[in-house]
Amino acid sequence: MDQLTQTSDETRLRKLIAVATRTLNHQGILGYSGHISARLPGAGTEYLIQTFDQSRAAVAPDDLVVVDGDGKFVRGRQGARPPDEVAIHTEILRARGDVNAVFHFHPQV
Repeated sequence: MDQLTQTSDETRLRKLIAVATRTLNHQGILGYSGHISARLPGAGTEYLIQTFDQSRAAVAPDDLVVVDGDGKFVRGRQGARPPDEVAIHTEILRARGDVNAVFHFHPQV
């Protein structure tokens, strides 16, 4: 995959995760402790995930960070850090190559 395609795929995924997060938050499904992650196509074991402290009601594409397969910060907003639950996401994505996104939340039902 060339660099331009990889960049546009990441941009698209960032937008999708941000919209999904805000929508699920608005619906009362995903609260402050919830997170969505996605596998970056063509990047091996790099994933997009929401930061630890960003409001789920206002998350924007640039608020997401890229982590490696061990959940370590690779790139993103200065001072941002992955959520404490990043291992849940990376372990599922590592174990299941057919899974491209993980939603982790605590619904109030």
